[in-house]
Amino acid sequence: MPIAPVRLTVAFGYEDMPAAADAVVPIMVHKPHAVEGLDARLIDRIRAAKGDQAIPALPPGAGWLFVEVGADTEEEARAILAAITADAGTTSVRVLEDPREAANLWAIRADGAGLAGRSVDNKECWPGWEDAAVPPEHLGTYLREFDVLMESHGVTGQPFGHFGDGCIHVRLDIPLQDDGRPLRAFMEDAAALVARHGGSLSGEHGDGRARGELLHTMYSAEALDVMEQVKRLFDPAGLLNPGIVVDPAPLDADLRRPSAPATPRGTGLAFAHDHGDLAEAVHRCTGVGKCRADAIGGGSGFMCPAYTATKDEKDVTRGRARVLQEAINGTLIGGLKAPEVRESLDLCLSCKACSSDCPSGVDMAAYKSEVLHRTYKGRLRPVAHYSVGWLPRWLKVIGIAPGLVNAVLRPRWIQRTAVNLAGLDKRRTLPHFSATPFRKSAVARSHRAPAQAPSTPGSTRVENRVVLWADSFTDGLDAQIPAAIVAVLEDAGFEVVVPDQSACCAVTWISTGQARCGPCSHERSAGCAGAVRREWHPHHRHRALVHRRSSRRPDGTSARGPARARGGSRYLLPGRGAHRTRTCQAA
Repeated sequence: MPIAPVRLTVAFGYEDMPAAADAVVPIMVHKPHAVEGLDARLIDRIRAAKGDQAIPALPPGAGWLFVEVGADTEEEARAILAAITADAGTTSVRVLEDPREAANLWAIRADGAGLAGRSVDNKECWPGWEDAAVPPEHLGTYLREFDVLMESHGVTGQPFGHFGDGCIHVRLDIPLQDDGRPLRAFMEDAAALVARHGGSLSGEHGDGRARGELLHTMYSAEALDVMEQVKRLFDPAGLLNPGIVVDPAPLDADLRRPSAPATPRGTGLAFAHDHGDLAEAVHRCTGVGKCRADAIGGGSGFMCPAYTATKDEKDVTRGRARVLQEAINGTLIGGLKAPEVRESLDLCLSCKACSSDCPSGVDMAAYKSEVLHRTYKGRLRPVAHYSVGWLPRWLKVIGIAPGLVNAVLRPRWIQRTAVNLAGLDKRRTLPHFSATPFRKSAVARSHRAPAQAPSTPGSTRVENRVVLWADSFTDGLDAQIPAAIVAVLEDAGFEVVVPDQSACCAVTWISTGQARCGPCSHERSAGCAGAVRREWHPHHRHRALVHRRSSRRPDGTSARGPARARGGSRYLLPGRGAHRTRTCQAA
């Protein structure tokens, strides 16, 4: 189908979603390319997950229609847009002239299924009643009655969908932790509701196991009998997709979530935004599959680099999440220590691209760290966990005499022997260590923070002061980088302070599952930052600092919301949340 060369997007605001749905039929007369609906509940969820910057300026309202029109010329497109605006039944209108804003708007819609995987108050939400559809002329009434139905069952959802086709997507916070009875009760009532409006249980994705049992609400007994006859004719042994449309299995059978027991929080990561439960964390993945898209090649993200190389489902974020789900629910013999888990996580780079790109908020780097921690707790670890995982410690030792170490490691046979003993790939070579670690360099010593803060308030322009830490890698391997940063900052008019204490991002500890070691060094960095703040910034003595990868309010809650607070902050060790500070590291 040809795509119109000129396309325009407009957003209409209404008092709620049903009111927006009431306006669909008059708009469809003008044959727009797309009419999508979005509810304020989903906007609130996106704002909690990604912040205000992720949402383009929308016209006032609590329910919106996004309409795209197209034509051969801009004049024709604007004429269509004007006609639609006249019939839209609202004065709350905004035309998105900037293509980037329009793209952000459609991106919200595209990520809706994943973002709706958690409610605004951080409950797990599930598909099942995912894509019911009714004739567009009944859509407003259906949505009003659907809200009443959700309230009667004590569940919430964040509806959105293809309003021009009457198709509504929604994921519901039905409690599935124990069994499927709440799901059955809701699905039976919802099926009756959509049937009363002449709609379909499955407007887009097919009936499948979730709704096959309910087809009798849509079709007559005669129609179902014909389907059965066709099935028997082509599949007399019942081998093809058994238990779906003909002789359907119960809709609450074989549910994944109830079979996954809670995994009590141990001594590893806290998973604070998953209620301390690794099982709940890995079930964030509901199979949206954005990780399988070529995000890197398409320029829309970085998830998942391992899958981009192998094209194997076990190496993609979704595949790894499924393996972990099966390990927790007992499908895999050995649980988290099963060889299938080790094989699936092996190529995970712990790059955390999924933690920012996955709309469901999956953070495979954190899950891998926790699995390694639980697997090797109290056991002998792979050699690489000691050689690479303990690298910050080794760099401190090497920093005593880096020149001597470089000289000893210069011969190729010693390099090969050291690489082999360290448990690394034999094709690797060892790095060259900085002749003088940055923390011992003349640049660092000349920029040390004084022991006491300035005695005269205002005597130093604190707003132009920068506190610079060099992380372990930069300090021991690339000492020239922080030295160059100091020069650039001073040239820009800043005063640079280099604390005497060392700092460590703890990435090698955490990525190898040695959680009890890593956060300790992280906390030392945090404590160092707090001490410098108190001593060197007298006018801001009582202002709390925040770690660079976190967005925390003064009360400790996340400004990004429970489902998508990124980086390490939501995976702190239990009881260690008081030490979050902004570590201005050179790396």
